[in-house]
Amino acid sequence: MCEVSAGRAPQAAFGAGGPGALIRLRRVLTPQPRPPRTTWLGVVFAVVAPLLPLFACGPVVG
Repeated sequence: MCEVSAGRAPQAAFGAGGPGALIRLRRVLTPQPRPPRTTWLGVVFAVVAPLLPLFACGPVVG
């Protein structure tokens, strides 16, 4: 990608070359920060909450 960003890309290549390619490459190679703990708790709650009635009601006696 560095080679592509250094050269001129033909018009049909859209965003394949130029400074935008180098910006995208840096964005891909830069480690992303971890999400905050509240985000993880929200995801866990969203997954577990629909299952709570299954455990709270106990076994179904037929």
